[in-house]
Amino acid sequence: MYRILFVDDEALIRESISEIIPWEALGYELVGTCENGREAYDFLHENQVDVVLTDICMPFMDGMELSAYIHEKLPHVKVLILSGYDDFAYAKKAIKYGVEEYILKPITSLELKEVLIELGKKMKEEQASRQKQEEIYAAYRKGRLLLHSEALRHTITGTKTESECAEDRKNTGIEFSFQYYMAGVACLSMYTGENSLDGKSRQETELMSFIVYNLCQEIMTKYGGGEACQGKDNRAYLLFMADDIREAEKNVRTICSEIIEQVNKTMRLKINIALGSWQNAIGEVYRSYEEAGQAMLQRYTAGENRIIDSRTARSEKETGNALEELQGRFVRHVRECSLDRLSEDCRQLDDVMKKSGYRREEAVDALLKVKGRTDKLLHTLRMQYGGETECEEELKKAANLEDAMDVLQAYVKNQARFLDAGAGGEVSNAYRAYEYIEENYGNSNLGLQEICVYLGTSTSRFSSLFKQTFGRTFMEVLTGVRMEKAKEYLAMSDLKNYEIAEKVGFSDPHYFSIAFKKATGMTPSEYARKWSE
Repeated sequence: MYRILFVDDEALIRESISEIIPWEALGYELVGTCENGREAYDFLHENQVDVVLTDICMPFMDGMELSAYIHEKLPHVKVLILSGYDDFAYAKKAIKYGVEEYILKPITSLELKEVLIELGKKMKEEQASRQKQEEIYAAYRKGRLLLHSEALRHTITGTKTESECAEDRKNTGIEFSFQYYMAGVACLSMYTGENSLDGKSRQETELMSFIVYNLCQEIMTKYGGGEACQGKDNRAYLLFMADDIREAEKNVRTICSEIIEQVNKTMRLKINIALGSWQNAIGEVYRSYEEAGQAMLQRYTAGENRIIDSRTARSEKETGNALEELQGRFVRHVRECSLDRLSEDCRQLDDVMKKSGYRREEAVDALLKVKGRTDKLLHTLRMQYGGETECEEELKKAANLEDAMDVLQAYVKNQARFLDAGAGGEVSNAYRAYEYIEENYGNSNLGLQEICVYLGTSTSRFSSLFKQTFGRTFMEVLTGVRMEKAKEYLAMSDLKNYEIAEKVGFSDPHYFSIAFKKATGMTPSEYARKWSE
Protein backbone atom coordinates (compact mmCIF):
# COMPACT_ATOMS: atom_id res chain seq x y z
CA MET A 1 0.00 0.00 0.00
CA TYR A 2 1.19 3.49 -0.84
CA ARG A 3 0.43 6.10 1.82
CA ILE A 4 -1.34 9.16 0.39
CA LEU A 5 -2.12 12.56 1.94
CA PHE A 6 -4.95 14.74 0.51
CA VAL A 7 -4.72 18.54 0.88
CA ASP A 8 -7.56 20.95 -0.04
CA ASP A 9 -9.00 23.99 1.73
CA GLU A 10 -12.59 23.15 0.72
CA ALA A 11 -14.15 20.77 3.21
CA LEU A 12 -16.76 19.51 0.74
CA ILE A 13 -14.08 18.50 -1.79
CA ARG A 14 -11.99 16.81 0.92
CA GLU A 15 -14.96 14.79 2.11
CA SER A 16 -16.29 13.83 -1.32
CA ILE A 17 -12.94 12.71 -2.78
CA SER A 18 -12.01 10.91 0.45
CA GLU A 19 -15.24 8.89 0.31
CA ILE A 20 -15.71 8.33 -3.41
CA ILE A 21 -12.25 6.97 -4.28
CA PRO A 22 -11.72 3.25 -3.47
CA TRP A 23 -8.23 3.85 -2.07
CA GLU A 24 -7.42 0.34 -0.93
CA ALA A 25 -8.61 -1.25 -4.17
CA LEU A 26 -6.20 1.02 -6.03
CA GLY A 27 -3.31 0.11 -3.73
CA TYR A 28 -3.37 3.24 -1.55
CA GLU A 29 -4.01 4.08 2.09
CA LEU A 30 -5.46 7.54 2.74
CA VAL A 31 -3.44 8.42 5.83
CA GLY A 32 -4.76 11.95 6.32
CA THR A 33 -6.45 15.07 4.98
CA CYS A 34 -5.31 18.67 5.52
CA GLU A 35 -6.99 21.98 4.79
CA ASN A 36 -3.86 23.95 3.83
CA GLY A 37 -0.19 23.62 3.01
CA ARG A 38 0.98 24.56 6.51
CA GLU A 39 -1.06 21.75 8.06
CA ALA A 40 0.33 19.35 5.42
CA TYR A 41 3.86 20.57 6.16
CA ASP A 42 3.41 19.62 9.84
CA PHE A 43 1.86 16.27 8.91
CA LEU A 44 4.79 15.39 6.65
CA HIS A 45 7.21 16.12 9.49
CA GLU A 46 5.56 13.51 11.70
CA ASN A 47 4.34 10.86 9.25
CA GLN A 48 5.68 8.74 6.40
CA VAL A 49 3.92 9.58 3.13
CA ASP A 50 4.47 8.30 -0.41
CA VAL A 51 2.07 10.56 -2.34
CA VAL A 52 0.61 14.05 -1.77
CA LEU A 53 -2.56 15.05 -3.67
CA THR A 54 -2.92 18.82 -3.25
CA ASP A 55 -4.90 21.84 -4.40
CA ILE A 56 -3.00 25.00 -5.44
CA CYS A 57 -4.93 27.94 -4.00
CA MET A 58 -4.92 27.60 -0.18
CA PRO A 59 -4.24 29.92 2.78
CA PHE A 60 -1.00 30.06 4.80
CA MET A 61 0.95 27.88 2.33
CA ASP A 62 -0.34 27.19 -1.19
CA GLY A 63 0.11 24.03 -3.23
CA MET A 64 3.09 25.37 -5.17
CA GLU A 65 4.97 26.29 -1.99
CA LEU A 66 4.19 22.85 -0.58
CA SER A 67 5.41 21.22 -3.82
CA ALA A 68 8.63 23.24 -3.68
CA TYR A 69 9.25 22.11 -0.09
CA ILE A 70 8.61 18.44 -0.98
CA HIS A 71 10.85 18.69 -4.06
CA GLU A 72 13.72 20.04 -1.96
CA LYS A 73 13.33 18.15 1.32
CA LEU A 74 11.34 14.98 0.47
CA PRO A 75 12.29 14.09 -3.11
CA HIS A 76 11.00 10.52 -2.71
CA VAL A 77 7.40 11.80 -2.22
CA LYS A 78 5.30 12.01 -5.39
CA VAL A 79 3.07 15.08 -5.86
CA LEU A 80 -0.23 15.30 -7.76
CA ILE A 81 -1.73 18.77 -8.17
CA LEU A 82 -5.45 19.52 -8.52
CA SER A 83 -5.92 22.97 -9.96
CA GLY A 84 -8.62 25.20 -11.35
CA TYR A 85 -5.94 27.31 -13.08
CA ASP A 86 -5.27 26.47 -16.73
CA ASP A 87 -2.21 28.72 -16.61
CA PHE A 88 1.14 27.92 -18.24
CA ALA A 89 3.03 29.67 -15.44
CA TYR A 90 1.59 27.24 -12.89
CA ALA A 91 2.29 24.26 -15.15
CA LYS A 92 5.87 25.47 -15.66
CA LYS A 93 6.39 25.68 -11.90
CA ALA A 94 4.90 22.22 -11.49
CA ILE A 95 7.46 20.82 -13.92
CA LYS A 96 10.24 22.64 -12.08
CA TYR A 97 9.20 21.04 -8.79
CA GLY A 98 8.94 17.55 -10.27
CA VAL A 99 5.16 17.27 -9.96
CA GLU A 100 3.94 13.96 -11.42
CA GLU A 101 0.56 15.19 -12.72
CA TYR A 102 -1.05 18.62 -13.09
CA ILE A 103 -4.79 17.82 -13.06
CA LEU A 104 -7.34 20.46 -14.01
CA LYS A 105 -10.62 20.75 -12.13
CA PRO A 106 -13.35 19.65 -12.47
CA ILE A 107 -12.23 16.01 -12.52
CA THR A 108 -14.36 12.89 -12.37
CA SER A 109 -13.69 10.03 -9.97
CA LEU A 110 -12.92 7.79 -12.97
CA GLU A 111 -10.25 10.21 -14.24
CA LEU A 112 -8.67 10.50 -10.81
CA LYS A 113 -8.66 6.71 -10.41
CA GLU A 114 -6.83 6.35 -13.76
CA VAL A 115 -4.19 8.85 -12.61
CA LEU A 116 -3.70 6.96 -9.35
CA ILE A 117 -3.47 3.61 -11.15
CA GLU A 118 -0.78 4.90 -13.53
CA LEU A 119 1.15 6.47 -10.67
CA GLY A 120 1.00 3.18 -8.76
CA LYS A 121 2.45 1.33 -11.76
CA LYS A 122 5.24 3.87 -12.07
CA MET A 123 6.15 3.64 -8.38
CA LYS A 124 6.24 -0.16 -8.57
CA GLU A 125 8.59 0.01 -11.55
CA GLU A 126 10.83 2.51 -9.74
CA GLN A 127 10.82 0.35 -6.61
CA ALA A 128 11.81 -2.71 -8.64
CA SER A 129 14.53 -0.71 -10.39
CA ARG A 130 15.90 0.57 -7.07
CA GLN A 131 15.88 -2.93 -5.64
CA LYS A 132 17.77 -4.23 -8.65
CA GLN A 133 20.30 -1.43 -8.41
CA GLU A 134 20.83 -2.13 -4.72
CA GLU A 135 21.33 -5.83 -5.42
CA ILE A 136 23.86 -5.06 -8.14
CA TYR A 137 25.72 -2.66 -5.91
CA ALA A 138 25.75 -5.16 -3.04
CA ALA A 139 27.28 -7.74 -5.37
CA TYR A 140 29.86 -5.22 -6.42
CA ARG A 141 30.76 -4.36 -2.85
CA LYS A 142 31.29 -8.05 -2.11
CA GLY A 143 33.94 -8.08 -4.79
CA ARG A 144 32.55 -10.71 -7.13
CA LEU A 145 33.14 -8.49 -10.14
CA LEU A 146 36.02 -6.41 -8.87
CA LEU A 147 38.92 -8.53 -10.09
CA HIS A 148 37.37 -8.98 -13.54
CA SER A 149 36.78 -5.26 -13.84
CA GLU A 150 40.28 -4.39 -12.63
CA ALA A 151 41.92 -6.71 -15.15
CA LEU A 152 39.93 -5.11 -17.97
CA ARG A 153 40.69 -1.60 -16.73
CA HIS A 154 44.44 -2.16 -16.66
CA THR A 155 44.30 -3.72 -20.14
CA ILE A 156 42.33 -0.80 -21.58
CA THR A 157 44.29 2.01 -19.90
CA GLY A 158 47.75 0.43 -20.12
CA THR A 159 48.49 1.12 -16.45
CA LYS A 160 50.32 -2.21 -16.25
CA THR A 161 52.70 -3.88 -18.67
CA GLU A 162 51.14 -6.22 -21.22
CA SER A 163 52.70 -9.26 -19.55
CA GLU A 164 51.13 -8.23 -16.23
CA CYS A 165 47.79 -7.57 -17.90
CA ALA A 166 47.93 -10.95 -19.63
CA GLU A 167 48.55 -12.65 -16.28
CA ASP A 168 45.61 -10.77 -14.69
CA ARG A 169 43.32 -11.77 -17.56
CA LYS A 170 44.39 -15.40 -17.26
CA ASN A 171 43.70 -15.41 -13.49
CA THR A 172 40.22 -13.97 -13.99
CA GLY A 173 39.29 -16.18 -16.93
CA ILE A 174 39.34 -13.46 -19.59
CA GLU A 175 40.39 -14.65 -23.04
CA PHE A 176 40.75 -12.49 -26.15
CA SER A 177 41.30 -14.00 -29.60
CA PHE A 178 40.13 -11.25 -31.93
CA GLN A 179 42.10 -9.45 -34.61
CA TYR A 180 41.13 -5.85 -33.75
CA TYR A 181 40.36 -3.94 -30.54
CA MET A 182 39.01 -0.44 -29.84
CA ALA A 183 38.48 1.47 -26.58
CA GLY A 184 35.64 3.79 -25.65
CA VAL A 185 34.90 6.04 -22.66
CA ALA A 186 31.37 6.69 -21.34
CA CYS A 187 30.98 9.75 -19.11
CA LEU A 188 27.82 11.07 -17.43
CA SER A 189 27.22 14.75 -18.15
CA MET A 190 26.46 15.50 -14.50
CA TYR A 191 30.14 14.88 -13.70
CA THR A 192 31.71 17.05 -16.40
CA GLY A 193 31.38 20.46 -14.73
CA GLU A 194 33.88 22.34 -12.61
CA ASN A 195 32.15 21.93 -9.23
CA SER A 196 33.78 19.58 -6.72
CA LEU A 197 31.66 16.93 -5.00
CA ASP A 198 31.08 16.60 -1.27
CA GLY A 199 31.24 13.26 0.51
CA LYS A 200 27.57 12.37 0.11
CA SER A 201 27.51 13.38 -3.54
CA ARG A 202 30.67 11.38 -4.17
CA GLN A 203 28.98 8.26 -2.80
CA GLU A 204 25.99 8.86 -5.04
CA THR A 205 28.22 9.32 -8.07
CA GLU A 206 29.98 6.04 -7.38
CA LEU A 207 26.64 4.27 -7.38
CA MET A 208 25.48 6.07 -10.52
CA SER A 209 28.67 5.30 -12.42
CA PHE A 210 28.43 1.65 -11.36
CA ILE A 211 24.88 1.50 -12.72
CA VAL A 212 26.13 3.00 -16.01
CA TYR A 213 28.85 0.35 -16.13
CA ASN A 214 26.25 -2.39 -15.68
CA LEU A 215 24.04 -0.93 -18.41
CA CYS A 216 27.06 -0.82 -20.72
CA GLN A 217 27.98 -4.41 -19.91
CA GLU A 218 24.42 -5.67 -20.48
CA ILE A 219 24.21 -3.96 -23.86
CA MET A 220 27.71 -5.06 -24.92
CA THR A 221 26.79 -8.64 -24.03
CA LYS A 222 23.47 -8.35 -25.85
CA TYR A 223 25.18 -7.44 -29.14
CA GLY A 224 28.33 -9.50 -28.60
CA GLY A 225 30.48 -6.44 -29.20
CA GLY A 226 32.94 -6.71 -26.32
CA GLU A 227 33.09 -5.90 -22.62
CA ALA A 228 32.85 -2.97 -20.22
CA CYS A 229 34.41 -2.12 -16.89
CA GLN A 230 34.13 0.63 -14.31
CA GLY A 231 36.79 3.27 -14.79
CA LYS A 232 38.13 6.10 -12.70
CA ASP A 233 36.58 9.56 -12.34
CA ASN A 234 33.05 8.13 -12.53
CA ARG A 235 33.49 6.78 -16.04
CA ALA A 236 32.85 3.46 -17.69
CA TYR A 237 35.39 2.01 -20.13
CA LEU A 238 34.32 0.06 -23.19
CA LEU A 239 36.39 -2.55 -25.03
CA PHE A 240 35.15 -3.40 -28.53
CA MET A 241 36.48 -6.49 -30.32
CA ALA A 242 36.17 -7.61 -33.93
CA ASP A 243 37.62 -9.64 -36.76
CA ASP A 244 35.81 -7.61 -39.44
CA ILE A 245 36.13 -3.87 -38.76
CA ARG A 246 33.63 -2.82 -41.43
CA GLU A 247 30.90 -4.98 -39.94
CA ALA A 248 31.89 -4.08 -36.39
CA GLU A 249 31.53 -0.32 -37.01
CA LYS A 250 27.75 -0.68 -37.37
CA ASN A 251 27.65 -2.72 -34.17
CA VAL A 252 29.67 -0.10 -32.28
CA ARG A 253 27.27 2.67 -33.30
CA THR A 254 24.26 0.56 -32.34
CA ILE A 255 25.74 -0.27 -28.94
CA CYS A 256 26.68 3.35 -28.16
CA SER A 257 23.28 4.65 -29.27
CA GLU A 258 21.48 2.13 -27.07
CA ILE A 259 23.66 2.95 -24.07
CA ILE A 260 22.77 6.63 -24.45
CA GLU A 261 19.08 5.79 -24.88
CA GLN A 262 18.98 3.53 -21.81
CA VAL A 263 20.83 5.99 -19.57
CA ASN A 264 18.40 8.72 -20.63
CA LYS A 265 15.39 6.46 -20.06
CA THR A 266 16.25 4.57 -16.87
CA MET A 267 18.44 7.10 -15.06
CA ARG A 268 17.06 10.33 -16.57
CA LEU A 269 20.63 11.52 -17.09
CA LYS A 270 22.66 12.50 -20.13
CA ILE A 271 25.88 10.86 -21.25
CA ASN A 272 28.67 11.15 -23.82
CA ILE A 273 30.67 8.31 -25.35
CA ALA A 274 34.08 8.92 -26.91
CA LEU A 275 35.75 6.38 -29.22
CA GLY A 276 39.38 5.72 -30.10
CA SER A 277 40.68 3.93 -33.19
CA TRP A 278 41.01 0.21 -33.92
CA GLN A 279 44.27 -1.48 -32.85
CA ASN A 280 45.47 -4.82 -34.18
CA ALA A 281 46.67 -6.18 -30.83
CA ILE A 282 45.15 -6.20 -27.34
CA GLY A 283 48.45 -4.89 -25.99
CA GLU A 284 48.04 -1.73 -28.11
CA VAL A 285 44.47 -0.90 -27.08
CA TYR A 286 45.75 1.66 -24.56
CA ARG A 287 46.54 3.89 -27.56
CA SER A 288 42.88 3.77 -28.51
CA TYR A 289 41.94 4.63 -24.91
CA GLU A 290 44.22 7.69 -24.97
CA GLU A 291 42.58 8.86 -28.21
CA ALA A 292 39.13 8.44 -26.67
CA GLY A 293 40.21 10.41 -23.62
CA GLN A 294 41.38 13.29 -25.80
CA ALA A 295 38.16 13.19 -27.81
CA MET A 296 36.10 13.36 -24.58
CA LEU A 297 37.65 16.76 -23.88
CA GLN A 298 35.51 18.04 -26.76
CA ARG A 299 32.24 17.16 -24.98
CA TYR A 300 31.72 20.80 -23.96
CA THR A 301 31.28 21.90 -27.56
CA ALA A 302 29.92 18.60 -28.88
CA GLY A 303 26.88 18.75 -26.61
CA GLU A 304 25.22 16.05 -24.52
CA ASN A 305 24.15 12.53 -25.56
CA ARG A 306 26.78 12.47 -28.32
CA ILE A 307 29.11 9.85 -29.73
CA ILE A 308 32.45 11.65 -30.13
CA ASP A 309 34.69 9.78 -32.55
CA SER A 310 38.39 10.63 -32.31
CA ARG A 311 38.81 9.55 -35.94
CA THR A 312 36.41 12.16 -37.28
CA ALA A 313 36.70 14.92 -34.65
CA ARG A 314 38.64 17.85 -36.09
CA SER A 315 41.65 18.86 -34.05
CA GLU A 316 42.73 21.90 -36.00
CA LYS A 317 41.53 25.27 -34.73
CA GLU A 318 40.12 28.09 -36.76
CA THR A 319 42.72 30.78 -37.39
CA GLY A 320 43.01 33.71 -35.05
CA ASN A 321 41.94 35.96 -37.91
CA ALA A 322 38.57 34.19 -38.18
CA LEU A 323 37.82 34.64 -34.50
CA GLU A 324 39.13 38.19 -34.58
CA GLU A 325 36.76 38.95 -37.44
CA LEU A 326 33.83 37.51 -35.49
CA GLN A 327 34.73 39.59 -32.43
CA GLY A 328 34.76 42.67 -34.64
CA ARG A 329 31.30 41.82 -35.94
CA PHE A 330 29.95 41.52 -32.41
CA VAL A 331 31.27 44.99 -31.58
CA ARG A 332 29.88 46.48 -34.79
CA HIS A 333 26.44 44.92 -34.34
CA VAL A 334 26.21 45.91 -30.67
CA ARG A 335 27.03 49.44 -31.77
CA GLU A 336 24.34 49.26 -34.48
CA CYS A 337 21.83 47.55 -32.13
CA SER A 338 21.34 44.90 -34.81
CA LEU A 339 19.77 42.07 -32.78
CA ASP A 340 19.22 39.75 -35.74
CA ARG A 341 22.86 40.07 -36.78
CA LEU A 342 23.98 39.42 -33.21
CA SER A 343 21.96 36.19 -33.28
CA GLU A 344 23.74 35.24 -36.49
CA ASP A 345 27.13 36.14 -34.96
CA CYS A 346 26.39 33.80 -32.06
CA ARG A 347 25.36 31.03 -34.44
CA GLN A 348 28.57 31.40 -36.44
CA LEU A 349 30.75 31.49 -33.31
CA ASP A 350 29.01 28.37 -32.03
CA ASP A 351 29.57 26.67 -35.38
CA VAL A 352 33.28 27.60 -35.46
CA MET A 353 33.94 26.14 -32.02
CA LYS A 354 31.95 22.96 -32.62
CA LYS A 355 33.63 22.23 -35.95
CA SER A 356 37.05 22.94 -34.51
CA GLY A 357 36.52 20.68 -31.49
CA TYR A 358 37.20 23.37 -28.89
CA ARG A 359 37.75 22.13 -25.37
CA ARG A 360 35.99 23.76 -22.45
CA GLU A 361 38.78 26.17 -21.49
CA GLU A 362 39.36 27.17 -25.13
CA ALA A 363 35.66 27.80 -25.76
CA VAL A 364 35.20 29.82 -22.56
CA ASP A 365 38.28 31.90 -23.43
CA ALA A 366 36.85 32.67 -26.89
CA LEU A 367 33.49 33.71 -25.39
CA LEU A 368 35.18 35.91 -22.79
CA LYS A 369 37.17 37.64 -25.55
CA VAL A 370 33.93 38.53 -27.33
CA LYS A 371 32.50 39.85 -24.06
CA GLY A 372 35.71 41.80 -23.44
CA ARG A 373 35.48 43.50 -26.83
CA THR A 374 31.86 44.57 -26.36
CA ASP A 375 32.58 45.70 -22.78
CA LYS A 376 35.46 47.80 -24.08
CA LEU A 377 33.12 49.46 -26.58
CA LEU A 378 30.82 50.66 -23.80
CA HIS A 379 33.75 51.70 -21.61
CA THR A 380 35.19 53.72 -24.49
CA LEU A 381 31.83 55.42 -24.94
CA ARG A 382 31.78 56.13 -21.20
CA MET A 383 28.64 54.04 -20.68
CA GLN A 384 28.31 51.72 -17.69
CA TYR A 385 26.07 48.77 -18.54
CA GLY A 386 26.60 46.62 -15.43
CA GLY A 387 26.35 42.85 -15.07
CA GLU A 388 29.88 42.27 -16.42
CA THR A 389 31.05 40.16 -13.47
CA GLU A 390 27.83 38.14 -13.34
CA CYS A 391 28.05 37.35 -17.05
CA GLU A 392 31.67 36.22 -16.73
CA GLU A 393 30.78 33.92 -13.83
CA GLU A 394 27.84 32.44 -15.74
CA LEU A 395 30.01 31.80 -18.80
CA LYS A 396 32.57 29.98 -16.67
CA LYS A 397 29.95 27.91 -14.85
CA ALA A 398 27.92 26.91 -17.93
CA ALA A 399 27.66 23.12 -18.23
CA ASN A 400 28.08 23.14 -22.01
CA LEU A 401 28.54 25.39 -25.02
CA GLU A 402 24.80 25.67 -25.67
CA ASP A 403 24.17 27.14 -22.21
CA ALA A 404 27.19 29.44 -22.51
CA MET A 405 26.05 30.74 -25.90
CA ASP A 406 22.61 31.55 -24.42
CA VAL A 407 24.33 33.60 -21.71
CA LEU A 408 26.52 35.48 -24.20
CA GLN A 409 23.70 36.14 -26.65
CA ALA A 410 21.43 37.59 -23.94
CA TYR A 411 24.31 39.74 -22.66
CA VAL A 412 25.38 41.32 -25.96
CA LYS A 413 21.77 41.94 -27.01
CA ASN A 414 21.09 43.71 -23.73
CA GLN A 415 24.24 45.75 -24.26
CA ALA A 416 22.99 46.71 -27.72
CA ARG A 417 19.59 47.78 -26.34
CA PHE A 418 21.28 49.74 -23.56
CA LEU A 419 23.60 51.50 -25.99
CA ASP A 420 20.73 52.26 -28.37
CA ALA A 421 18.64 53.75 -25.57
CA GLY A 422 21.55 55.88 -24.35
CA ALA A 423 22.50 57.06 -27.85
CA GLY A 424 19.10 58.21 -29.01
CA GLY A 425 18.34 61.50 -30.72
CA GLU A 426 21.07 64.01 -31.40
CA VAL A 427 23.58 62.21 -29.16
CA SER A 428 23.77 59.42 -31.75
CA ASN A 429 25.92 61.70 -33.94
CA ALA A 430 28.67 61.55 -31.32
CA TYR A 431 28.65 57.74 -31.38
CA ARG A 432 28.57 57.70 -35.16
CA ALA A 433 31.60 60.02 -35.14
CA TYR A 434 33.50 57.71 -32.78
CA GLU A 435 32.74 54.74 -35.04
CA TYR A 436 33.92 56.78 -38.04
CA ILE A 437 37.21 57.56 -36.23
CA GLU A 438 37.86 53.86 -35.48
CA GLU A 439 37.26 52.95 -39.11
CA ASN A 440 39.19 55.85 -40.68
CA TYR A 441 41.95 56.76 -38.21
CA GLY A 442 44.54 55.89 -40.89
CA ASN A 443 43.37 58.78 -43.09
CA SER A 444 45.86 61.61 -42.47
CA ASN A 445 43.30 64.14 -43.75
CA LEU A 446 40.66 63.12 -41.22
CA GLY A 447 39.61 66.17 -39.27
CA LEU A 448 36.69 68.03 -37.75
CA GLN A 449 35.53 69.44 -41.07
CA GLU A 450 35.39 66.06 -42.78
CA ILE A 451 33.48 64.42 -39.91
CA CYS A 452 30.92 67.22 -39.85
CA VAL A 453 30.35 66.89 -43.60
CA TYR A 454 29.88 63.14 -43.06
CA LEU A 455 27.35 63.77 -40.28
CA GLY A 456 25.69 66.75 -41.93
CA THR A 457 26.05 69.04 -38.91
CA SER A 458 27.85 72.28 -37.99
CA THR A 459 31.35 72.18 -36.50
CA SER A 460 30.44 74.32 -33.50
CA ARG A 461 27.39 72.28 -32.57
CA PHE A 462 29.20 68.98 -33.14
CA SER A 463 32.30 69.98 -31.12
CA SER A 464 30.16 70.87 -28.12
CA LEU A 465 28.08 67.70 -28.38
CA PHE A 466 31.12 65.42 -28.81
CA LYS A 467 32.93 66.78 -25.75
CA GLN A 468 29.75 66.65 -23.70
CA THR A 469 29.31 62.97 -24.61
CA PHE A 470 32.89 61.70 -24.21
CA GLY A 471 34.50 64.28 -21.96
CA ARG A 472 37.23 64.91 -24.55
CA THR A 473 37.50 66.95 -27.73
CA PHE A 474 37.28 65.37 -31.16
CA MET A 475 41.03 65.80 -31.77
CA GLU A 476 41.88 64.32 -28.35
CA VAL A 477 39.83 61.22 -29.11
CA LEU A 478 41.27 60.93 -32.64
CA THR A 479 44.85 61.24 -31.36
CA GLY A 480 44.10 58.74 -28.56
CA VAL A 481 42.79 56.15 -31.03
CA ARG A 482 45.82 56.65 -33.27
CA MET A 483 48.20 56.23 -30.34
CA GLU A 484 46.52 53.00 -29.20
CA LYS A 485 46.76 51.58 -32.71
CA ALA A 486 50.39 52.64 -32.92
CA LYS A 487 51.14 50.82 -29.66
CA GLU A 488 49.63 47.63 -31.11
CA TYR A 489 51.80 47.89 -34.25
CA LEU A 490 54.94 48.60 -32.24
CA ALA A 491 54.32 45.65 -29.89
CA MET A 492 53.08 43.09 -32.41
CA SER A 493 54.79 43.86 -35.74
CA ASP A 494 58.20 44.49 -37.30
CA LEU A 495 57.10 47.61 -39.20
CA LYS A 496 59.39 50.63 -39.30
CA ASN A 497 58.39 53.78 -37.42
CA TYR A 498 57.61 55.67 -40.63
CA GLU A 499 55.42 52.79 -41.83
CA ILE A 500 53.48 52.78 -38.57
CA ALA A 501 53.13 56.56 -38.71
CA GLU A 502 51.52 56.27 -42.14
CA LYS A 503 49.19 53.46 -41.03
CA VAL A 504 47.83 55.47 -38.10
CA GLY A 505 47.26 58.69 -40.04
CA PHE A 506 50.49 60.70 -39.66
CA SER A 507 52.00 61.92 -42.92
CA ASP A 508 55.06 63.29 -41.07
CA PRO A 509 57.05 60.59 -39.14
CA HIS A 510 58.81 63.25 -37.08
CA TYR A 511 55.52 64.71 -35.88
CA PHE A 512 54.32 61.16 -35.14
CA SER A 513 57.34 60.60 -32.85
CA ILE A 514 56.67 63.85 -31.02
CA ALA A 515 52.98 63.04 -30.55
CA PHE A 516 53.76 59.48 -29.41
CA LYS A 517 56.28 60.61 -26.79
CA LYS A 518 53.85 63.23 -25.52
CA ALA A 519 51.18 60.56 -25.11
CA THR A 520 53.31 57.76 -23.64
CA GLY A 521 56.47 59.36 -22.27
CA MET A 522 58.56 57.22 -24.64
CA THR A 523 59.68 57.46 -28.24
CA PRO A 524 58.28 54.79 -30.61
CA SER A 525 61.68 53.04 -30.65
CA GLU A 526 61.84 52.95 -26.86
CA TYR A 527 58.34 51.54 -26.65
CA ALA A 528 59.14 48.82 -29.22
CA ARG A 529 62.31 47.83 -27.33
CA LYS A 530 60.34 47.56 -24.10
CA TRP A 531 57.99 45.03 -25.67
CA SER A 532 60.76 43.04 -27.30
CA GLU A 533 62.63 42.51 -24.02
